[in-house]
Amino acid sequence: MTTLTTSKILEENGYSNIFIVDPPELLADYILISNSGGFGIGSEDAGFSRPSIQIIVANKVKATLNTTIYAIRKLLYNLKNIDVTYPDIDNSELIQGYDISSDVIAAGMDEQRRYLASINFTVYENID
Repeated sequence: MTTLTTSKILEENGYSNIFIVDPPELLADYILISNSGGFGIGSEDAGFSRPSIQIIVANKVKATLNTTIYAIRKLLYNLKNIDVTYPDIDNSELIQGYDISSDVIAAGMDEQRRYLASINFTVYENID
């Protein structure tokens, strides 16, 4: 559910065309959030888990793509040490913060001639 909670955070901060499954091919721009899952070693002792997510941003305008992905980077990174929970999402997590696990990577263009970029975050969740 980390992907749903993250999408809700982005939506509440003015982002749109956010998907957790493959977006429609005809969109000019989108944000795709994928969860790579997993618990960190010793997470039960620490009281939180560390799943990771990848955010892919696609846009036909390269400058807009760069503005968007760096704004998302700043938004999520600055949520560090702030509890975020959304009770309207079933099984939502109590997210304590996001750490950048790999910075913005330009990924070229796709078949629809959209520029692509991605960033990966480690997400800190309470499991108590």
